[in-house]
Amino acid sequence: MNFLLVDRINEWADTWRAARTQIQTRLQKRGKPPLLISGDFIQVDVNSASDVRNFGNWGTVFTQDLYILCYLISEIFDDIGNLEEFTRLVARQAPVGAKFLFVERRESQWEDKIKDLAANSGMALEEFRYSQGNMDADEQMSDLGEILDDVGRKSRVTWDALYCVGTKQ
Repeated sequence: MNFLLVDRINEWADTWRAARTQIQTRLQKRGKPPLLISGDFIQVDVNSASDVRNFGNWGTVFTQDLYILCYLISEIFDDIGNLEEFTRLVARQAPVGAKFLFVERRESQWEDKIKDLAANSGMALEEFRYSQGNMDADEQMSDLGEILDDVGRKSRVTWDALYCVGTKQ
């Protein structure tokens, strides 16, 4: 599994590295076949016009089959213009058929923004789906063990989300 994490907050790179290390260690301890996890982190502020316009070689970075935009729209709702440009640039470089998974807070304003982003970026959207709930009673944050310690933050235990998949045409 290979991933590329793009965020303006550099600390997320540490979080992903800690999770990757713990997953690999646990699989090895259980005698499971190795899962090779590799990834890179690029610090880009999609809220910054200069970061978006002056980003390096778009063609070699954004040629993935899957992109995940997780709570990104609602996090930067006050300056959606730069996100629109960023999404268009990424979609332009992505191969035809690439999937864009949008995950957001369950509110109509975020659905509307996702529809706009997809339409302006040449994506066909599937239907919106919704998920709401709490962590199962048999699941506890403590089950994360060393991962929770390494990350240093408590995970979310409730959610009320929407999600939708866009496909580049």
